[in-house]
Order: sequence, then structure tokens, then C-alpha cells
Amino acid sequence: MSRTSGLWTGLKIVTAVADGSGHANIDPDRIQPILPTLNRDGVDWKPLLSGFVIAPTSLQQEQEVFGPRLELAAAYIEQNGINVETISSPNAWLTIVASGYTAELIIAALGVLGLSPQTAADLGIRVVKLRALHPFDTAIIRRAARGVSTVFIVEEKRAFIETLVRDALYATTDRPMVIGKHDTTGATLVPDFGAISVDSLVEPLRRVLLTNISAERLVAPRKKIALTLTVADAAVRTPYFCSGCPHNTSTVVPEGSVVGVGIGCHGLVGAMGKENRGEFTGITQMGGEGAHWIGMAPFVDTPHIFQNLGDGTFFHSGQLAVQAAISSGVTITYKLLYNAAVAMTGGQDATGQLSVPQVVAKLKAEGVKRIIVTTDDPDKYRGVSLGDGASVLHRDKIIEAQEELRSIPGVTVLIHDQQCAAEKRRDRKRGLLPTPKTRIVIDHRVCEGCGD
Repeated sequence: MSRTSGLWTGLKIVTAVADGSGHANIDPDRIQPILPTLNRDGVDWKPLLSGFVIAPTSLQQEQEVFGPRLELAAAYIEQNGINVETISSPNAWLTIVASGYTAELIIAALGVLGLSPQTAADLGIRVVKLRALHPFDTAIIRRAARGVSTVFIVEEKRAFIETLVRDALYATTDRPMVIGKHDTTGATLVPDFGAISVDSLVEPLRRVLLTNISAERLVAPRKKIALTLTVADAAVRTPYFCSGCPHNTSTVVPEGSVVGVGIGCHGLVGAMGKENRGEFTGITQMGGEGAHWIGMAPFVDTPHIFQNLGDGTFFHSGQLAVQAAISSGVTITYKLLYNAAVAMTGGQDATGQLSVPQVVAKLKAEGVKRIIVTTDDPDKYRGVSLGDGASVLHRDKIIEAQEELRSIPGVTVLIHDQQCAAEKRRDRKRGLLPTPKTRIVIDHRVCEGCGD
């Protein structure tokens, strides 16, 4: 197989498929020309394979990426028929373009309107399913748009494919009208927020189809359906900490506090409201906890924030954010939530984990002004010296501890030391911890949902 330009040649390979024994066998029916080659001046072009991405080598790599490599990828897409017409119509007036699963939703929405794929084709409707978006397949778009009056692009979020389709058709003669996020009058057609569903596509499709098809051919609307799910529709239950989770206590802050949300289980505070979890400044990437405050602090009146930081994140990369805060001189209290497990992903041990006394010594050496350890079991620190500038309190005094720390200029740290509740239950089942002799029965009529 070759392209008419003579620059491309097809390369056949054999596709291996697995049988029931788990071994790969050759399926001769699946031999396809899927690896195109690029011939330049009689020589097959070969890419530069280098991990050195600094000039001047990077200049050659840039030329390759935006030149022959994309050409090869485009040829692969075209020669293998990656992008397809799921509904073909020889005399189409409308071409609908969508990618992946959205194209399947369109077929289903047409069905809700009473149009089977064959009926839609008979009525002049063509549907193109893009299974590869980059590099963009202008060839199939131009073929599918030839002779139609309207091209309708359906996609979630922003008008990405719509812009590419419009660019692909701009230089063509007799180019059709391109609609998507808005119709020909500028009214919203497919929203640029939320998720697309079959129900949300029915009415936009009806509006487009009625420009050329009589209303009698379509199933009458039964009821008005919202174009997108609202937050109330999507969030039917607020995520919360496990019963007995240390974060039920550790994430509570004094009234009027400003808090940076962190990566980890305690990140759930972002959905719990601000009643006793603070006013949130936002959430950062893992290892960037509190770093946003370095940039914000000089420009706001708020003198201090609390920053939640899990021990797993701290040992991974969060300790670098603490060091950066110390170097910058901002006033911030890190709440290091030490539950001795990477709880959100299954309770693994944190790589590079240190004991609480070792963490205290490390933080003091790096310049932390004051450290308070709160815990559900202060007796385990009896006889343990944390040195000057560090002390231990029962978790019942966690608010008082935070009030003291936020009054101190510079970086302070509260370490809340309490085992993950899920890990504690696992250890009890394994006989590693004693089973408690006392059980608590909660009356749902007076429960405040604190999770403690």
C-alpha cells in the first residue's frame, strides 16, 4: 500500500493474539499495513533517538517532532482507518463529528429521537468518530464535510475539536457552516462545562435536525432535561473520614483560621464546609503544600495560615515545601498529620519514614520556631526527650496548641500523632493490637457526625 505522492510505503506486520493458554499465536487474518515509512531523497528517514534535550540537539529534535514524526503519525492514522464514519450517508446534508465515547452517545441520542443508524443515514445524517485526535486527521474531515451544508461538532468542555475542524475546512471551496458550542445565531448549543450524557444531547440534536427535517419524523420531547448535571445531582453524599480517623480531630482549626488544603485523606476537608475546618486558600500539587503562601503572603492582610500535610507526602516531597517556607520567612503553621500509613492508597509504609522524635529533630535543625506534638496517647512519650522548643499535648488540647503556634512569627509545626483507624482495625484482626474491651454505641438521634 502506498500514497499517491510516492513518499510513503506501507509496511506489513503480523499481529500476535493470545490463545487460552496465554501464549501468543499468529493470526494471518490480522495482517495489516500499519507502519508507514518516510522516504526522503531515496533514503528511508530515521528519527534521531537522543535523550539530550538541550540545544543544539534540541533544535533538531524540534524539527523532527513538528515535521516527519507528525507526518508519520498522520500517515499511520490515515492508512489504518483509525478515524471512521460510524454512520455513512451518500447524500448527507449534516455531518456530526465527535471523539471516542461521545460519538457513541450521539448514536444513542439519535435513537432516543427515533432515528436508527440506517434511518439517520437515509435522512442525510453522517457521523464521524475520531479515535485519534493528534495529529488531527484533516483528510477524513474534508471528505465527510464535502457536499454538506452543516458540520456539527459535539465535545465536552472547551471547543478543541471544533477549532481544528474549522481550521481544516477554512481553505476549502464551498465550505459548510460549522457549529458546536453555539448555533448559527450564537445561542448555546453544547455547553462548555460539565459532562455530556445521552439525555443532554437529545435537545441540541433536535434543534440542529429541525433545520432540515420535519418535527413529525422525530420523537416528541417528553420533558425538559437539564443540559448538564448540577453539583446537587452529582454529589449525592459528601465524602468523609472513617470513624476513628485521626483527621477528624487533626483537621479542626480555631475559629477564623485560613487553611491550605493538602494532598491525602485530609484533602477531604475541601468538601466538608468551613464551619470548623477553616477558610480554604486552595489546594496544591503533592509536595507543594504551603508553597502558594510564599507568593500570597506579601499581598494579603492575613498574617498566618495553617497548612495540612500528611506524613506520606512529607517524606515523599513535602519536606521541601517546609524548607522553602522557612527560607522565605513567611508565617505559617504546618499541621503534619502523622498516622504512620499512606492511608489513601492502601495503608502502605511511607518510604523514608522517620519516627516522630526524629522528625522533630530534623525540623528544629532546619529552623522551625516551635513544635507541638498532639496525640491520643501522651503516655507513649513519657521518658522521650524532644529537646527545647518542642512539647507534647493530649489531642483534646489541639485548638489551644494551634492558637499558640499561630501567634509565633515564622514557621511552626503541629505534629498530630495518631494511628490510621483503618490500619488499627487491620492490626487488631491480625492480633498485633489488643481488642478494646469497651464499645461505643451511637444514638443516631443525637449524633453530630464528628467521626471521632
